[in-house]
Amino acid sequence: LIIDSLIKGKILNNYIKNNDFQKVEHEIKKINSIESVDIYYNNNLELGLNLTYKNPVAFSTFYDSFIDVNGEIIIRKTKLKDSLPRINGMISTDKIPNVLRIISVFKKNEIFKNRLDLVWFDKEQLFIKVKNLDYKIRLGNDNKLKHKLKMLEAFHLYQMSDYNQIKYKQIDLVYEDRLVAIKK
Repeated sequence: LIIDSLIKGKILNNYIKNNDFQKVEHEIKKINSIESVDIYYNNNLELGLNLTYKNPVAFSTFYDSFIDVNGEIIIRKTKLKDSLPRINGMISTDKIPNVLRIISVFKKNEIFKNRLDLVWFDKEQLFIKVKNLDYKIRLGNDNKLKHKLKMLEAFHLYQMSDYNQIKYKQIDLVYEDRLVAIKK
């Protein structure tokens, strides 16, 4: 709808009539959610348009914006409730790849898929919160992330089968091959 109204606008319409598709593509790329655009005439001399949209994978509460798979910030235009993992607090651009890696590993995990809720840094220590778990998890960093996630899986399965249901406030996965559970 936005693209349609842009193309019907006077400036872009003149570019199209003059076959200056590069200028049209440049104008459309100004839309924050568009990754790439390709405009062409097809075999029937009809105008063709291929758009690739940015794929948001997280929401930054500090920037009130989405972050895509490439670590680029996508300005949020409307307030929508979504289920993307949230990044809490200010995060430097050099830490965004760490967060994207965590999100990617969680998406591939059978037990925790789509359950990563919150990611944040506290004094250079990386923390996460998983949906439906009452405790926060200190990862420390994103080294050996798959191994840390395997330990968390094992603890989670044990916790689900434990009849005593001990309550924990934090799980630490910062030590080599060790999970430390801190009781409430």
